[in-house]
Amino acid sequence: MTAIQHIERLARGRSEQAVAVIKNVQQMSNIPMHEMQLALKQLLHCGRIALHFHPDKIDSRGMTVAEGLLRDGQYRSQFETHISNGQLSPELGGPRDHWENQLFGHVYKGTKSRPKYGALDLGMWQDGPAPVLVVAIY
Repeated sequence: MTAIQHIERLARGRSEQAVAVIKNVQQMSNIPMHEMQLALKQLLHCGRIALHFHPDKIDSRGMTVAEGLLRDGQYRSQFETHISNGQLSPELGGPRDHWENQLFGHVYKGTKSRPKYGALDLGMWQDGPAPVLVVAIY
């Protein structure tokens, strides 16, 4: 099973509960259902994922992140760059490895292949959608 399949299975299992929560919030907020449906449609159509990185930091290869992106054309995880704006733990068995395995159903257990992180960008803020909190997307 892939990480995406694992997350999709979890989402399907929680869908009924999530719909009930959304409906309750919509009713408590007195938002007409057609406006809520329009907002969700816009989210699906226009929602963007922003990837956070520091272009000037030096990665494990001695290059800036920007240089690595230009050279490789690939966004790399902290397991590859050894850079983090949060908790740096790019080792198997470390806190990040444990958290990712819990989140993704142990798909990454024992492997250096890791998910990439970003956040849903709804507000188009200058600092991005989650300058401190970043969520898994891959």
